Amino acid sequence: MSRVFQQRERQFEYSECAEDPLPEAGHCVYAVYDPVTGRCTAAHTGLAHLTVIDADGVRSVAPCTQAPIHADLCDAAEFNVPPDSLLTLSCAGIQDQLRQGADDAAGADKADSGTDSRHPARGTAPAVTLTVRTRAVTAANIAAWDLPNEPAAVADARARTATQLTSWGLPDLSFTVTLLVSELVTNAVRYSTGPIRLRLIRDHVLTCEVADTNLAAPHAREPAPSEQSGRGLSIVAHLTQDYGTRYTTTGKIVWTELALSGQRA
Repeated sequence: MSRVFQQRERQFEYSECAEDPLPEAGHCVYAVYDPVTGRCTAAHTGLAHLTVIDADGVRSVAPCTQAPIHADLCDAAEFNVPPDSLLTLSCAGIQDQLRQGADDAAGADKADSGTDSRHPARGTAPAVTLTVRTRAVTAANIAAWDLPNEPAAVADARARTATQLTSWGLPDLSFTVTLLVSELVTNAVRYSTGPIRLRLIRDHVLTCEVADTNLAAPHAREPAPSEQSGRGLSIVAHLTQDYGTRYTTTGKIVWTELALSGQRA
C-alpha cells in the first residue's frame, strides 16, 4: 500500500494506492488539483473513489476516468473544484468510511491528510482514506500574457514582468526574474512555432511559467568556452530555488520558483 502527498509546480498532487493480495487486482486513485485554475485532473483503477465535498457540505462523485490496470498510459478526467472544498480519496470502496473520513476533516482550517487502515478480509484491498482541503490563488496574484512567437516578444516579456513586479511591491526581484523570463521566452521562440504564454504567480513563492507548443523539455549541457549559447538552463538553475517542466495537451510549460523576500518557501 502506498500514499503520495506532494505540492509541486503550484499544484497539489494526491494519490492513494492499495495492492490487492490477489496479484491480478489493484485499486488506485490519482488526482492533481491546480489552485490557480481551480481545476482537478483525476484517474482511477479498481474500487478506488474520489469524492468532492463543497463548502456547503454537498457531496458529489468526481468524474474520474477508469484506467485499465497495468496500462502504461491512461486518459484522465478534468473538472472544476470550488475553493474550500474537500477532496476525499479512498481505496476502500466503502461509502461509509469515505463519509467518515470527510466528516473528520470538515473542521480543519488547513489542508491536511489522514490514513485509516483496517485488517481486510482475505482477497480484498485494505481500507485507505486521504482527505485534503482545496484553496485558490486569487486573481490579483496572477498575471498572464499571450506573446507572439517572434524575437521581439522577449523584450516585451521583460518589460511586462518588470512592471508587474513593481505593482506587486517586488522591485528587488526585477533583475533576477526578468533575466529568467528572457531565457525562457528566448528558448520558446527558438524551439517552438506556435503561440507563447507567460504567467507570473505570487503565492508563498514567486512562480514564473512559460508555455509553448514544443513537447521537448529543455536539458542542461556544458557548452565549450568558445560557444555563445547553451548556458540558459544553467543560469535558470543557478538563480532559482526550483524549476521543472510539465506537459500539456498542446505542448509544455517550463516553470521556475523563487522565494519571496523575508519568506521561506
